[in-house]
Amino acid sequence: MQLTILGCSAAYPRSEGACSGYLVEEGATKLLVDCGNGVFSNLQRVVALRDVTHIVISHIHPDHFLDLIPYRYALSRPVHQTLRPRLHLPPGGIEGLLKAVSSFNTSPTFFSDLFWIKEYDP
Repeated sequence: MQLTILGCSAAYPRSEGACSGYLVEEGATKLLVDCGNGVFSNLQRVVALRDVTHIVISHIHPDHFLDLIPYRYALSRPVHQTLRPRLHLPPGGIEGLLKAVSSFNTSPTFFSDLFWIKEYDP
């Protein structure tokens, strides 16, 4: 098993840093734990998007999920349209994510069009 720290800053990324994000790799399984500000860019430096199988968001604070937005837009590009990583969210996570993007997108399927989404029990 391999752990790559993609970011560990709290609340805001420091210079050349990123908020919470950790990649856990075991065989063909590539698990991204949290996807805070700056994590998506760092993720692409170490693994191909097509290889990420699961994403777990620990809680719905921006420093733990904000880079799901650019991740979602990347998945909408034709080159990535066959990808649909499994996105595991805490209770109320789907509603929280949709509120976060409501100023620019009101589609209830904004995330579920491109991720398989499941809310987990705490």
